[in-house]
Amino acid sequence: MTTPWQLRVAFMLAFPVLVATAACGSSGTSSPGTPASPTPTTPTTPTTPTTPSGSFVSAVIGGQPWTSTVPVLATLTNGTLIVAASDTTPTTVGFATQAPGPGTFTLGANSLVTANVITPAGRWTANGTGGLGSGSVTIISLSSHAASGTFTFTLEPVPGSGTTGTQSLTNGKYSVTF
Repeated sequence: MTTPWQLRVAFMLAFPVLVATAACGSSGTSSPGTPASPTPTTPTTPTTPTTPSGSFVSAVIGGQPWTSTVPVLATLTNGTLIVAASDTTPTTVGFATQAPGPGTFTLGANSLVTANVITPAGRWTANGTGGLGSGSVTIISLSSHAASGTFTFTLEPVPGSGTTGTQSLTNGKYSVTF
């Protein structure tokens, strides 16, 4: 069984990879010698497109629709589902939960449920072992190679980050392959 400490370490190791991946992404197209021009998008609701990996994550972050545009990183290891997604702004959304099978897993004292949001405006977290935030992950479908479901969280500023105020992460949906 995965301990809360192992889950936290695995999750924190996955986030830097996502941030680096998002930072390396392109915000538009360019030809040699021509600067890239951003591709404007103004979604009004979360969408469910697939990234090149066939996976997606979407949610409403602080009232604004958001959808992953960079390939989603997901793993199911020792009964723990870890999902991390980002776009090119860079905004990163990630969560982890114990995953013995379909069901709803709620953040609480010593639970294995955790979530993080990183945006240009700040960093927020929700985790039971730290007593920060609230929320849950629902696994609707789970196999050895894929998972799908929903999530919702109220996140607190990451201690020491300088971020203030809570962040809402609602209407979350995911469909990932490993």
